[in-house]
Amino acid sequence: MSVKIQTQTCTAKVTLAEGMILDGSIFLQRSPIHVDGLESPVELLNRPEAFFALKLTGGDVVLIPKAQVVHVSCPHLDQEDDEARQLVATVIKLRVVVAGGTVFDGTAMAELPPGHSRALDFLNLPEPFLELVTDADTVYVNRSHVRYITALD
Repeated sequence: MSVKIQTQTCTAKVTLAEGMILDGSIFLQRSPIHVDGLESPVELLNRPEAFFALKLTGGDVVLIPKAQVVHVSCPHLDQEDDEARQLVATVIKLRVVVAGGTVFDGTAMAELPPGHSRALDFLNLPEPFLELVTDADTVYVNRSHVRYITALD
């Protein structure tokens, strides 16, 4: 028996631990908790499942172990601004250096408890992937492949 889940694709470039880069699209599931009805890429990557699917540019679908992903880059998504979240979220400017030496400068947004809004508090959150908005795109970085991070604030 096969169960179909409604999804929508999002263009993605996946960089694996040994340096291989895969271009394609990830599948975002429908979600009733979002205004636009879709989960975000960081939610997909932070789900507990060990693998996710990537439809390669050529049409094949590959199943990728999240543990082997250094980072995923996606175009900025056209999401409506959540004014309530922006009022309570902490914006943190970071320089992230990942395995292989790639450097990303960008901003992260997190809802942190009062008194715990430092970059270190954000980086110590339990989710395996962090979201970083850069000038070029949005990058989802696997915390286990980070070499070091500098807070730019």
